[in-house]
Order: sequence, then structure tokens, then C-alpha cells
Amino acid sequence: MIRLDQVDVDADGAPVLPGPASFTVQPGRLLGISGTSGVGKTLLLRLLAGEAQPDRGAVEGVPAAGEVVWIPQDNQLATTLTALENVAVPLVAAGTAGRAGRQAAERALEEVGLGEAMGQLVEELSGGQQQRVAIARAVAHPATCLLADEPTSALDAGNRRRMLQLLHEQSRAGRAVVVTTNDPESLEGVADEIVDLDAG
Repeated sequence: MIRLDQVDVDADGAPVLPGPASFTVQPGRLLGISGTSGVGKTLLLRLLAGEAQPDRGAVEGVPAAGEVVWIPQDNQLATTLTALENVAVPLVAAGTAGRAGRQAAERALEEVGLGEAMGQLVEELSGGQQQRVAIARAVAHPATCLLADEPTSALDAGNRRRMLQLLHEQSRAGRAVVVTTNDPESLEGVADEIVDLDAG
């Protein structure tokens, strides 16, 4: 469990967040963080991952290195590798290599609807397909905490709903899942709780 208690961060002498943030991230639950662009959603994910430190308040229970997996806004894929390689290669560092890693990667790509595209180079895929590769990469990873930074921004309505449902299923499998969005309505029926940064 990760707990933020009255957390804020300064930049140029002024608070970054619209108000001190307090919430808990728990295994088996999906927490949504909503807000407009620039309000601090990515910063909160970095605090949860231990990649940033608060100037005020406390962050407790930050997972150990290797126990957090990201779905970043910019996907961070290797465009000259195939979709399958992009999902399978990070699994080697996570301790799932060889045939087991390949099978885990294949399953994840099937889950995001890219089974027929797994052999294609990422640079040949559309923006929405690339975003689904990034989601598959996180789904395949064994980390206990999954942080997703606007993971469906490039997807059509149907795929957006399917991918959010997949992340919901990841939480129900025991992971702590956090999803940021600028469209809180998209998380209705998926998130167990939504923190609205625009509300201050």
C-alpha cells in the first residue's frame, strides 16, 4: 500500500499541485487521477514510484525498484523492434526470459488485440496500436504496481473502453493500479476511486 499524506511539490518557489494531495493506493484496486493538462497528474505518479520527492507531506510505502511498471504518455517504445520484442525484452530484466517471456508477451499482445501485429515493427504501427503495445508491455510485466499515465489518449472509444477494462482486470488480479486521465467519465465503472485534481 502506498499512502500520500498532504503532499505537495514546489517549482520556482510555488506549489505545483492545486492543493496538498492525500490518498492511498492499494493492491486489488484501481485508483483514477483526473485533471486538466499541467495540473500535476504525472508528478503524482512519479511520487508514487519514488522518482520524485515531496517538499511537504509524506509518501509512505513506495514499492521497491522492479515492483513498479509504467505506461508512459509517450509510450517509450523501440520503433525499430517488433511489437513482440518491445513487450518481451523488458521481461528479461524482470526475470522472465526465453520461452516463458515470449509466451507472456504473446498473451499480453493478444489481450490488447494485437495478436496479428506482434511481428510488425513498431514504426509501422498506428499511434493507437503503439499505445496498445505499451499497455501490453505493462500487462506482461510481473510488477505489483502499475502506473498508467493517460494510457488511452490515442485510442478510439471502443479500444479505450476495452483497455480500461483490461487495467481494471489487472487490479482485480491483485495489482495496485493507478490511471491518470483528463476525462474522468471514462473511468466510471472501472475505477474504485477517482481523485479529481481540478477540484483542488
